[in-house]
Amino acid sequence: MAGIMGYTHYMNNGENSNYSFELDTCETCGGDIQAPNGVTICEPESKMASLGLKKWEGEFPADSYYDEATDKGICDNCLQ
Repeated sequence: MAGIMGYTHYMNNGENSNYSFELDTCETCGGDIQAPNGVTICEPESKMASLGLKKWEGEFPADSYYDEATDKGICDNCLQ
């Protein structure tokens, strides 16, 4: 179930600040990535589940990019 604006997950940034993003899969390596256009939502963490978002635990997923040379999506992990 997608939450507000298509976001699926959030990560707490501190008091009443939560970074919301859509979890996706890298086209190149198949790893977890955060889709473009994540946003910070200034709501208490207790409200995030009611918005339809799951809390992301652990290391933040890699950023995603578009690679014109391959015409595919890549991520930070692919660039290393």
